[in-house]
Amino acid sequence: MWALLAAHPFIVAVVSMALATLSYVPLFGWRYAALMILVLLVHELGHMAAIWSLRLQVETLVFVPLLGAFVTYEQPRIVEHDAVIALSGPAAGALFAWGCAVAAVSTGDEDLGLLGATGALFNLLNLMPVPPLDGGRILAVISPSLCGAMRSDRDDRETIAFYAAPPVQRVCAVLTYLVTAAVLALSFKLADAVGA
Repeated sequence: MWALLAAHPFIVAVVSMALATLSYVPLFGWRYAALMILVLLVHELGHMAAIWSLRLQVETLVFVPLLGAFVTYEQPRIVEHDAVIALSGPAAGALFAWGCAVAAVSTGDEDLGLLGATGALFNLLNLMPVPPLDGGRILAVISPSLCGAMRSDRDDRETIAFYAAPPVQRVCAVLTYLVTAAVLALSFKLADAVGA
């Protein structure tokens, strides 16, 4: 049975999504469980869009009960591509949270406020610069030596080539990281105000 599931990535995604949803229900109820899965889905779709745009292959999307979700994919050959993939999940989450927050403020809809606040908080936490979170992967393009030490990477030629990003790419990664974090923080504040 597991071989059948592994052979069909769509089935893995749907079954794991259902199991993850069920895992949140006893803790938070159906309403919040569905909101959490939607937040995770938007985040992972952001990663998938970046993977496809870099012409890499997405293997499968997996939801992990009570922990989150992840996408398995063909690994990039340079750190800039890894940073783009890592930033794309929180960036998609930031756009989603911002849209929900603005809609919540405009309409006074508490469900939209809860969705925006949940999305903003989840993605802000995911930006923490600690491997294996997305923030930890972004750290690799910003400070390869620090990230390499944290991940105990080898000093072989292939590893050195992977981390050799031009300074302009490092600056772009920092700016994108900061803008994404700012949008998420503002989204949380706006969305949270609706429920207060």
